[in-house]
Amino acid sequence: MLEDTGGAVEKFISGQPTKDALLAAAATQRRLGFGPVDDMPMQGCGLNPMARVYSPEEVIRRLQLSEPPCYGPVDDIIREYNLYVTEHTDLMNKMRETVKRKPHKSLRLAFIQWNALMIKPSTFQVLAPFLNQEKGFNPDDVDVVTIVLQENMKLDSRRERRFLTNIQTVLNLLSTTANWGPASISYLGNIRGTQAKAILTPNTQSLIYIMRETHQPDYICNAEQSVQGGEKGFIGAVFGFPGLGKLAVLGSHLKGWKAKQFENVFPDLLKQCGSPHVGLDSFSLGVVFGADFNEHLHFESLTHLYNTALQDPDRYPAFAKVQTASAEESDNIKMTRLLTEALAEPLDIIASTYEPLIWSVDRLVCDRMSVIADGQHEFVYGICGMMTLSQGHSPFSVLKKCLAPKVFASRRGVGYLDRVTVRLSSESTAVLDRMFEAGGMEGEVPSTFASITSGLQVYDMRSDHVQVANIIEFLKVD
Repeated sequence: MLEDTGGAVEKFISGQPTKDALLAAAATQRRLGFGPVDDMPMQGCGLNPMARVYSPEEVIRRLQLSEPPCYGPVDDIIREYNLYVTEHTDLMNKMRETVKRKPHKSLRLAFIQWNALMIKPSTFQVLAPFLNQEKGFNPDDVDVVTIVLQENMKLDSRRERRFLTNIQTVLNLLSTTANWGPASISYLGNIRGTQAKAILTPNTQSLIYIMRETHQPDYICNAEQSVQGGEKGFIGAVFGFPGLGKLAVLGSHLKGWKAKQFENVFPDLLKQCGSPHVGLDSFSLGVVFGADFNEHLHFESLTHLYNTALQDPDRYPAFAKVQTASAEESDNIKMTRLLTEALAEPLDIIASTYEPLIWSVDRLVCDRMSVIADGQHEFVYGICGMMTLSQGHSPFSVLKKCLAPKVFASRRGVGYLDRVTVRLSSESTAVLDRMFEAGGMEGEVPSTFASITSGLQVYDMRSDHVQVANIIEFLKVD
């Protein structure tokens, strides 16, 4: 079990520090005994914090190809990236500004997804995205915070009360208008965890939420699914916001795309908090689904890329820095080594040169997207993965020396396991689909709109997963 420093954190915050003292403590956690490092590394997702979720059939049709770009030439991969990431973000930003010029109501949601392996969460951990004024989120830009955790340990009742009080205290302290209401937490009702060493006190999933007084829901419905009594499954809630509609928020821990519990997540949500007949349109404002998907980079597209990108060494100079791999290694692992080296490049080089390649080997892009973009689930857009477009150097250049041996020893390889997706109503989705097909605005505006306005990744060394945080702005036209 990891050293638990959360008690010391909660005691410090309960002492009512000033804002300056709070931020100073968050930046010196190791010296104060609050964590393994002083200033927790974090990296913004830059100018492209979202992308469209699409099926292989759509990209083949849009780009007039005979197969998905991840199996084709590098130039097709770049075209795909530009269409579904760069151009999509530009169109969504234009639509957001168009909607905001009309009479509307808004809700700005900070959604934090984290597999907190065997950790008893502390206030400093779950609010880490707000505790760095230079790189993090400004709480003045947020109305609601929801945090979904997987594989975390439960808090005892006394610690839990202090933890929830401190979440409210910190957000009020950091906000210009201190009007945050009380925080709440719920746990998945599982009886088995994921770790043999925690049989008597199994790890679990958690949902934490807190709203400003201006955005208090008048309806809350809790939902969950524990697969065969285990920690895998989901925990979520549906909030009814006056004048806006119902918003479903879910956190999940899955075994992979084709796992049975993925197929049952949304039907179970609808049975508990919606209408199976109406489907996900039961939630008129939208659905936010964050998860540890447990999906790794796409084996076949990695193999294809290894035999394609290396044909142009001048185009990808970082690959030349990798020593010749063992002949016994599979091509997907060899390509993983090359991408690992590329991620240590300056961020502007990653953005301009290597991101389309990383995009093409992601399981959310190559032929797996149809699982989450099919007609039943209708999740249309909203991923914040490795979209690191700001200046500077990637934290990965330092962190890559901490990679577990299994990264290159396991044929399964690595991946971006933690994602956040956003789904709007069918009516709003249809409007956005037409806009995207036309490649521009045509005057039509959806009644409800949402976009990811900011993304952030936090590297908490106590877990083997990064913390993925997004600000999602929902707009409802009056």
